[in-house]
Amino acid sequence: MREKVSVVMLKLGGLGDLLMLTPAIRAYKKSFPEVEINFIIGKSNEQVLRNNPYVDKLYVVDDFKIFRGNLAAKFSEAFNLIRIIRDISPNKIFILHRDWRWNFISFLAGVKERYGFKRDLRGLFLTHTVETSQEEHEIIKYLKIFSMQKGFKEDGITMDIFPSEQDQETLRDILGNFFEKEDIIAISPGGAANAKEEMDIKRWPIEYYLLLVEKILRETNYRILLIGGKNDIRFTKKLLVNDQRILDLAGKTNIQQTYLVLKQCKALVAHDSGPMHIGAAAAIPVVSLFGPTYPKEYHPITNPKSIFIWKGEKLPCSPCYKNGKFPNCKSKECMHRITVDEVFNTLMEIMK
Repeated sequence: MREKVSVVMLKLGGLGDLLMLTPAIRAYKKSFPEVEINFIIGKSNEQVLRNNPYVDKLYVVDDFKIFRGNLAAKFSEAFNLIRIIRDISPNKIFILHRDWRWNFISFLAGVKERYGFKRDLRGLFLTHTVETSQEEHEIIKYLKIFSMQKGFKEDGITMDIFPSEQDQETLRDILGNFFEKEDIIAISPGGAANAKEEMDIKRWPIEYYLLLVEKILRETNYRILLIGGKNDIRFTKKLLVNDQRILDLAGKTNIQQTYLVLKQCKALVAHDSGPMHIGAAAAIPVVSLFGPTYPKEYHPITNPKSIFIWKGEKLPCSPCYKNGKFPNCKSKECMHRITVDEVFNTLMEIMK
């Protein structure tokens, strides 16, 4: 009887990170269909991999405790993570974090083959490491980790989200006949938050979004769909001008439903955030706005019409996101330099 072969993939990251990882998950399962894939994910974003046929078993840990809990909570959940890995008893583990402490946890769990990035402390506690550069997209970086295993074959860069029939039915009830008239432009003014931190530094100013909404409604016949999670209602409600051509879906749809909605839109405007990556997964044109993060690593690449706007090359401080940390910046000059007219004109070029 053949011995069962299993691997663990470990990633407690934000929504966008997990979506950019899905091409590698799919490629690994197609390359090694006999291998059982056990994915360990944070509960804040477990929905991202819901219904994913390329993951055999999904294990959920409390990422809020790990990233924001007190010392006792952090240690408690870390030991829980070690226990989960030991119970699975995998042949290999792929650590999709860059912090060396995740490598150490995998080492303590007793996994013999440990694959990951060579960045932090030069891949300490790993048996297989890979070098990446800032000029490579995150999708490519994740693929490089798995490509260290002989026999791995890439399977494109399409990002996976798998809605259910219930998601489609729920969406029909929410939308009504909104999509029956004129083309729809989606706008996401929120996001840029995860279990680890709130990243207001990545957000385009809300007053700029309001001016953009007013300009679109004033100068075009397009309709506008506002998207986001429950925590983004505080942003979208500021954009609800007195016009029947705008609909606010923030907090009303899950990731799968948001994906289905975006597939029906002509374009999306968003700063670097989870909703931006859902738009990329939906393969629609995205106008993405960058400041503290380097666009070459994260910008949507699934639709050739997608365009990113970044003024960081004119500032000595941008990109300032390094080794998973942002500086304490009050001015957000890199985001303020992106003008409403520039975003509007870029959007209109795409809409042609």
